[in-house]
Amino acid sequence: MSRHPISETHAVEIPDETMHRRGCTAVVETALGRLPILSAGLWGNVKIAWHQRVIADRLRPYRTIVRHLESVESELPPLVGADLNAEPDSGELRWLTGADAGAADDTSRDLYFVDTWRRDDSAGYTVDASTNPLVTFARGRWRTDYLLAGTAPRDRYTYGWTVEGCGRLGVGLDRPASDHYGLWSELLATSLPMAPAAAWRSAVEPPRVGRTSCKA
Repeated sequence: MSRHPISETHAVEIPDETMHRRGCTAVVETALGRLPILSAGLWGNVKIAWHQRVIADRLRPYRTIVRHLESVESELPPLVGADLNAEPDSGELRWLTGADAGAADDTSRDLYFVDTWRRDDSAGYTVDASTNPLVTFARGRWRTDYLLAGTAPRDRYTYGWTVEGCGRLGVGLDRPASDHYGLWSELLATSLPMAPAAAWRSAVEPPRVGRTSCKA
């Protein structure tokens, strides 16, 4: 749902040998320009089968998503809301955020992502068998759901994102809507300065020119 007009939608075929998966992108027309938002769910047993696969295979769906979002012209960096079935310190998230050594030297891409939950110091478990009665498929707790904010050099986007707040949805309810808790983030769009090649590494500071919130 969007209170702003949606000018485009795209279905994204995501390679996955275990299930047929698609992502969905909507381009939202905001007062600051076009904003692509992608929703996706990636398959894999977070504790067993997914991590037994080599990282190159596990990254195939992520490379597809990044290539797709890089192909969508916009003034605002894309947002991604997804159940990635990967934990925050996994190779997949390190690749998406550029945390892996040498990521800044990868000339095949210039779009990276910020895990908006990193603004909070808590674990942010989105699957928690100890508090959510709908979690019947596993014991334990972990975070596999994300709201990711795109970040890239100045020559790709007019604005950048500053994370103002984040939280979980459904915690403490007797009858949650899902076996996964939802997430929300509040973001400020900020004018980008003239940026060096590795500008995506640095947080963008005000002037603040716009605000948005997103939920997944």
